[in-house]
Amino acid sequence: YFWLFAALQLLAAFLLDSPGNILRGLRTIGRVISKHYHEIVASFLVIAMLVVVASVVMYEIEHPAQPDKFNNLLSGIYWAVTTVTGTGYGDLVPITPAGRIVGSVIMFLSVALVAIPGGIFSAGFVAEFQNANLRKIERDVRREDARQDNRDEEERAADEEAEHDTPPPSQRAHK
Repeated sequence: YFWLFAALQLLAAFLLDSPGNILRGLRTIGRVISKHYHEIVASFLVIAMLVVVASVVMYEIEHPAQPDKFNNLLSGIYWAVTTVTGTGYGDLVPITPAGRIVGSVIMFLSVALVAIPGGIFSAGFVAEFQNANLRKIERDVRREDARQDNRDEEERAADEEAEHDTPPPSQRAHK
């Protein structure tokens, strides 16, 4: 029932919010990803390397002590993924002192490494919103300049018309 409730909430959010706002948000996400693509990929590759190294090391340390739990390398990968992502179900835990030390080190490393993509995304969003504000200010300045140019042109046209309507000085009546 949770998934049904979540799906209904998502549908309501899409229906209540204007499509323009949703598309603008998706474009912003796309711009952030495209501008910071290499940094994002590099950070996820580092996390993937941590998972692979942690899974192999933990399998080698814990397999002799728990052959039923760490029975193959995939169980080490499962442990590494749940540890790095912070899920930590608790169904697969190291029991040896060396395994616990390695597990603790992996947890500290994963907190630091998982924060990197979040920092990249948040910095990208801040920069994107600042750029959007600058674009809006520039657009407003251009509009105001265009309005001022139109007013100046109207004043020049009115001045020229007034010059044509006034008689030359020799034809003006003197009082």
